[in-house]
Amino acid sequence: MATWGSCGLGFGDQTGWEIQNSNAVDEKKRANTLGCKGDEEAAKTFDDTQRVTTTYKAKVDNPAVPAQIGADVNGITLTEISLSTDAEDWATMTLTGHEHIDGTHGMCRAIAHGVTLDKGFGASAFGVTGGDSVRSSECTISCEHQDVPDGDGDTAAGENYNAKIEISVRLLGSGGIAPVGYDRLEDGEEGTNTDFQYNEIRAIKALNLG
Repeated sequence: MATWGSCGLGFGDQTGWEIQNSNAVDEKKRANTLGCKGDEEAAKTFDDTQRVTTTYKAKVDNPAVPAQIGADVNGITLTEISLSTDAEDWATMTLTGHEHIDGTHGMCRAIAHGVTLDKGFGASAFGVTGGDSVRSSECTISCEHQDVPDGDGDTAAGENYNAKIEISVRLLGSGGIAPVGYDRLEDGEEGTNTDFQYNEIRAIKALNLG
């Protein structure tokens, strides 16, 4: 039966957000044996894993960001939270992760990242100071994930590592300063003869999963 819309898909309902689109791809690995003339004689699929990406748009002034990176959200291991804001639009959020159909890695390490949105509509500074106002910004909270197989090639164990927060903030004006605890990667200036000058700050902060 055909179903209209994106309601309830992927990572599911998130407070203050509406699902715009969601993509869940079920993947399997495949191993084969070739015969003496190079034709396939045997094959087996294994390690059934679903990769999930869900994009949301804010609908209230204070939409909630999932509090922990690496945690399970709606049964899916959350390995990336991507936030995008603009002075002339509602914020967007994309969640990325995976779920094992064959096998399991159990509970993995997760950490509270502390990132919140200043507002649902308009541009958030993500801790950057300076400039006259924020024109647009992006924030990516992520961790890497490693799985190992059991004796049949399905997932036996897995763990999260190398968690971090990366921000990129475009300011009207100049004098942008990265937030305390972040390493500044870029401090750029731009301007044209038909627009105002902007300052873009890009910075990164490591998170210790413990």
